[in-house]
Amino acid sequence: MDGDFLTDEPQNLVQQLEGSIADVPFVTGGSSYFTASLPVPMTHTAGSCDDEGTLFSVSTLNITAPNQVQFNFVGPTRNSRNIYEPTGFLTPHQLRYENSCNTILPSDTGVLNALAPQFKHIAALRGDASFQAPDGSSCRIVRETNKRLKALPFIGSYHVSDLSNVIEGQDMTSYLVCFVSNLDPNSGTDLYWPQYTTVEPNMLEFLDGSIPQALMQDTYRVEAMAFFSNLMHLPL
Repeated sequence: MDGDFLTDEPQNLVQQLEGSIADVPFVTGGSSYFTASLPVPMTHTAGSCDDEGTLFSVSTLNITAPNQVQFNFVGPTRNSRNIYEPTGFLTPHQLRYENSCNTILPSDTGVLNALAPQFKHIAALRGDASFQAPDGSSCRIVRETNKRLKALPFIGSYHVSDLSNVIEGQDMTSYLVCFVSNLDPNSGTDLYWPQYTTVEPNMLEFLDGSIPQALMQDTYRVEAMAFFSNLMHLPL
């Protein structure tokens, strides 16, 4: 939030009356966001790292069973008012994050990288609640995700690791410069970044290896994401 173009968190503004968000293009992501004050119809991009919650979950290694913890989503801080449940407490089972290989971080690593029995589920929950679900609810034009550094033990594509895609003119820089110059991230020579729609939820992914970019579908952890999105209509 900058107080001028965005007077509240985007996932709250999109639920308010027309005119709640300044009609200017902006790029927003899990690690940073960029705004451009231009008198044209609003254009959005959103993105985050694939394993946003891993670094924030290292402090939970003493949790070894789902019934040992409840997640409190009521509190005075900015992050805790992103989502709200009237009783204030929810268990991993209620949040659809236990006993499933589809609700773990680092993702796509199976039983590997488990620092503790519940670490990977808690990491997924925290990353989705703070980054993935809010991004998906507020920005529905184009989305990207960073999957570089996936081989990094235990934390994978951790929070802010996507900054490496910008430093020293890396490939995300090209998309951003094209967006600022032409209001279209696709005016360069990189892989075409298609529009995100509910019918075709295309996401641009940044990868390690000889193929640096690819397209994927925004269909991971669908039930859990929908759960968080439904909670957002009850802000504190």
